[in-house]
This record gives sequence, C-alpha cells and structure tokens, in this order.
Amino acid sequence: MFMLNKVSFAAAAVLLLAGAAQSQDTRSEVSLGVTGNFSRQSQGNDVIQEPTQSGGFVASYRFDFRPQMAVELNYAFTRNSQNFTLPGLVFAPIQTDIHEVTAAYVLGFHVSSRLKPFVLGGGGGLIFSPTSTFNNTSFGASTQTKPAALFGGGADYTVYHKIALRLQYRGLLYKAPDFGVSNFTTGAWGLMSEPSAGVVFKF
Repeated sequence: MFMLNKVSFAAAAVLLLAGAAQSQDTRSEVSLGVTGNFSRQSQGNDVIQEPTQSGGFVASYRFDFRPQMAVELNYAFTRNSQNFTLPGLVFAPIQTDIHEVTAAYVLGFHVSSRLKPFVLGGGGGLIFSPTSTFNNTSFGASTQTKPAALFGGGADYTVYHKIALRLQYRGLLYKAPDFGVSNFTTGAWGLMSEPSAGVVFKF
C-alpha cells in the first residue's frame, strides 16, 4: 500500500506537468518508469556499510530548448536497508526511504525517426529518511540529505505518435549517510546504479 501511494503521487505529478507542458508547445515531455536500485558497499573507519538491493520508480519532466538539447527534472523513490557492520562484528540494519530530487542536462542523438539515444549529467540531492522501526528508533537514526552527482544515458523508442518507451541507466554518486550516528560514519563515497524502463509522453 505504501509503494502504491508513492506511485499514485508520482502519476498525479506527471499528469500535472503534462497539463502545464501542453499549454506551452510540443517540446516538453514527461515520463514514468520502474527502477532497479543497486548500491555498492562503502567502507571506512573500520565500519562496513552495505545497502540492500531494491526496486522503485522515477518520474521526470524534460524540456527541449534546442534540437537534441534538453534540461530535465527528476524525482525518484526507493526503500532499502543500510546494513552496518561495526568493530566487534556488531550488525546494525537501518531501513530507509530514499528520495531523489535532481536536475540534469540531456544531450540527444538523432539515429532515426523512432530511435533517439541520449546521455545526461547533473546533480541534486538524496534524502535518506529512516522508517519507523525499532532498530532505527533505538539507534536514534535521523533523516539526512546528501548532495549527489547524476550521470547516465539511454534511449527512447517512439511506438505511437508522441508516445515512446525509454530504457536508461542512471548513476548517483554521494557521500554515504550515517543517519547522525557517529559509530556509523564511514567517510566513504556511495554509488547507486539505477537501470530503469518506462513510458514517455511528448507534448
């Protein structure tokens, strides 16, 4: 039910953006996709931090200000556990919601009337918000926002008029969160790989 509410919220946001875009011109598009979220292990200060793999969604608004050039706004969501192994083999899992708010510059390439590959780069923030679990409460885990660099690429394939399918890879580089718990600090960089597949609506 929680994930369904998140998806419903994203779908509503996409429809609102679509309405706004429709009043401008045909250079705007909105997209909604499902994601896989795969984060690498971070290690430092004798602490090992290993996020679990998860699924989520990404919603985007893209505006073409020139042929093959665009800017993009993104919101993405996933939930995973950040598993900390401390000296003495103490194991501490922190379940967290992760909200991504980013912007990117997109460079497209014309291959055919249907196929349009692209690369993107930008940045924004990742908001790590611990859920209400016994572990999180006992450790005093708190919400943290981490700046993130965004990079990636993919391709759109038009299937009907102004509707396309999108396959893409997005990578997010960020400082690993410690949730305000000093014993959890690794001082290391985290990397979340986010392949996704979705639908694009052009207006």
